[in-house]
Amino acid sequence: MNLLEAHLAVRKAELDEQETADYSAFIDHFPKAIFFANTREALDDFQKDQRIKLLAWFLTYRETLAEAYAGADDLAVQFSSFTGRFHVGSPSVPDSFEKRCAGS
Repeated sequence: MNLLEAHLAVRKAELDEQETADYSAFIDHFPKAIFFANTREALDDFQKDQRIKLLAWFLTYRETLAEAYAGADDLAVQFSSFTGRFHVGSPSVPDSFEKRCAGS
């Protein structure tokens, strides 16, 4: 997805107002990136193959916007934990997001 398509995907997702704003801010930080989302079929296959059940909120996020790549100079980041704050110029994450992550 390009920038416009990513914004449209976020608007169509069942997210609250703050989450929608946070997604939009993230997308706007990478205007030339190509964005990707997972299909429900791919997520279902992954759960079946791995014999796991992903949480509903995680499925929603992965179906909305899973990754962003800027091209050949991609930077892969793996998160091992979450805090209540983004750095590198992004707005802070609402406490509700941190509580959802901690509850999983």
